[in-house]
Amino acid sequence: MSSPDVDIDYKHNRKRQPDPLDQVKEAVERADRTISAIVYKIDPPRIYKALEKAAKEDKVDVRILVNDGLKKRYRQKLLTHGDSILEESEQPRWFRKMHSPSKELATLALTKRVEIRQWTPARLHVKLLIIDDKEVLSGSYNWTDSAAAQNAELLLRFTNRDHVKKFVKVFKGLYEREEWAKPLIR
Repeated sequence: MSSPDVDIDYKHNRKRQPDPLDQVKEAVERADRTISAIVYKIDPPRIYKALEKAAKEDKVDVRILVNDGLKKRYRQKLLTHGDSILEESEQPRWFRKMHSPSKELATLALTKRVEIRQWTPARLHVKLLIIDDKEVLSGSYNWTDSAAAQNAELLLRFTNRDHVKKFVKVFKGLYEREEWAKPLIR
């Protein structure tokens, strides 16, 4: 079902089209200025790579609010090492042994033009992606490998200016709550 302002897609693991993971990746690739996201956590490497590529091309500012971020011990170590840790020759042993998706999240957080905050008061159940304040993807889809592989998912795409403005307001309301949304490593 779709209209000029809202597209609604459904995916079940036996019917892989349209795949919400691909839809999220393609939306990220369409970004020209900004990407704003709220998700529980990010697993799929395709999404990390798309976000990192958008930020590295020095064209897109990325802001992400995650629930499942980094353990405190990793945040402290990353603060000490800074972005020099991104160089293979500079990576300490603890970083090389860090498991995915924590390692990808840490690498993304150290990328120029990326700011990641970790939600602290409770479980974050919002799933929201805003591209250039013009397009919104929201629905049941968690950005996790298990959701992509096993779940029946619903993904809504909004382009109506009034709807998008409301989602931007929701994003800012959560992302800018400094007492609840703590910078991941900065």
